Amino acid sequence: MIRPSENNITVVILKQGGFRILSVDPRGSLYVPFRVCLHDDGGPGGASISYDRPSAFLGALGHPELSEIGVLLDGKIDDVAHALCTA
Repeated sequence: MIRPSENNITVVILKQGGFRILSVDPRGSLYVPFRVCLHDDGGPGGASISYDRPSAFLGALGHPELSEIGVLLDGKIDDVAHALCTA
């Protein structure tokens, strides 16, 4: 359980996808792994989850293949966030 006013930052490691990203553009190492933050201010709404959408930072590198990977990762992290919020 997250305590009031507590933040937990998790690093998401993309073992297979990470190697693929780095093989296309080494600058991808700036964005892989990416972070997810769970935070709770103690209010009645419970905890929140925050994360950067992988497509936003991978797309900025200017490679169509990385944009595709980013969109795929967006769907995966969105599914996890949705599962956490509806559990």
